[in-house]
Amino acid sequence: MCHWKARLALAGPTPTTQIARYDAARYLMVAGILILASKRSTQNRAVNQGIDFSDNMKETDTANQTRRNRINTRRLEAFYAVGLTGTVSAAAEMLHLTQPAVSKQISNLEKDIGYTLFRRTAGRLAMTTEACYLFDEVASALGHLDTLWDAMHQLRRLNIGELAIGTPPGPSFILIPQLLQSFILDRPDIKIKLLAGTSQNIQKQISLQQLDLAIVEYSAVSTANSTNYRVIPLSVNCVCAISNEHPLAKKSIITPRDLDGMPAVTLEPEHSVVRQQKLIFKRSRFVLNPRYEVSLWWAGLGLVRQGLCYALIDRINAEAFQIIDQKKSIKFIDFQPEIIYEFAILIPTIKPLSALTEEFLKLLIGMFKLPTPNDLIT
Repeated sequence: MCHWKARLALAGPTPTTQIARYDAARYLMVAGILILASKRSTQNRAVNQGIDFSDNMKETDTANQTRRNRINTRRLEAFYAVGLTGTVSAAAEMLHLTQPAVSKQISNLEKDIGYTLFRRTAGRLAMTTEACYLFDEVASALGHLDTLWDAMHQLRRLNIGELAIGTPPGPSFILIPQLLQSFILDRPDIKIKLLAGTSQNIQKQISLQQLDLAIVEYSAVSTANSTNYRVIPLSVNCVCAISNEHPLAKKSIITPRDLDGMPAVTLEPEHSVVRQQKLIFKRSRFVLNPRYEVSLWWAGLGLVRQGLCYALIDRINAEAFQIIDQKKSIKFIDFQPEIIYEFAILIPTIKPLSALTEEFLKLLIGMFKLPTPNDLIT
């Protein structure tokens, strides 16, 4: 689509670029811009002359609405094209219209506004003084409309907008970037805010409607503000993280028997993974030795890398750590019996869900091969 601002710089008398035609949005915006300019000009003259303008506001607004209903953007396009090229024939070529059609649009516009716009001089149409002023106003209005039209189409294609995502450190390093790689491929103008933090802080932000979606540990989901967000539960299994120099690193599967009495690093005792770990070791009659406790898994993996302990950690954090672990200092091995790490996607319920968020949410849920809730996305 050709832009009106670009046309102002055209030097040739017969531009060949087609002028885009717009719908009701174009009509209303031109009307608003021109009437606002007229209204402001009238108000300024009234103030300079010491006239009390307030008594006429209602009458003026009614008149403005009437004029707004009468403005025809086709006529403005014809006026702009003739003013730019200097001839009806060149304007007709520019607009892909017949010369009589362009002449009629100019004539109708002159009837609408009540004064002459062009005078014929040396075989060309020269703008009157009034038309020269109007030309600048129309050029500005059509330029704004071009921008508006582009924005409308960009929004329809989800090419502009902003997506704010909250997530713990692990998913922010591997899961979300993997999804964004394909998501932004055809959306070069969207902005992404990726906020990493604790699940508790992220849950508070989503409750305050400050994020478009969030990933948190399920155990951190509070029921206090549950009406402020929607919860979609997800889960992955855990693996055993152990130093690559440890003898157990050669095994393909690790069980409680292998870890009997060995120092372990865990999250807080009430974490769901820790509770499952305690139960499995108790039932297996092997000793769980939680010597180290951390608030984030990545701190625990630093201890594992030094050979101080092992950890039972979810696959998302494990895959994220493997990317930066260039020396392959930690081996991640399947653990049996299975321990499940539960987390959740949180969606704000007070502010509307944008089309951009909907598309990313579908991609995120699809990664875990779950059906999209029908009552969430329509």
